[in-house]
Amino acid sequence: MRCIYLAHAVTNAASGYEDMRVAIRTAVPDAKCIEPEGRLLPEIIAETAFDGIKACDVLVADISEYSIGVGVEIGYAFGLGKQIVLIAKETAKDEISPFLRGIAPDILFYSSVGDLSRQLARALRRDNFP
Repeated sequence: MRCIYLAHAVTNAASGYEDMRVAIRTAVPDAKCIEPEGRLLPEIIAETAFDGIKACDVLVADISEYSIGVGVEIGYAFGLGKQIVLIAKETAKDEISPFLRGIAPDILFYSSVGDLSRQLARALRRDNFP
């Protein structure tokens, strides 16, 4: 079973994670998703996130909204040599930092959950995925 860590800004966590979950389950039905659960105590947020990233095969991060935490998760995954897939709403296209574009230049810009599912299916094809 393939393991995917989901990273998303907490400002819109419930709907953002649900959209990502639906898209990934459609694109990679056998995937196990790891994501932050609810509101964690500040002392354990980083430890929980880092443990999840270490355990995953790939990190899928929605960078539609600015988030220092998501940036840290991406940097940590990059440092571990994990596969990184960055996604963002089409409306955020002009807001993505050059630094993130340097880490993963092929950002998947989406307009709907269905669009995201199709793009993730191509990006996470079995032959591209550990």
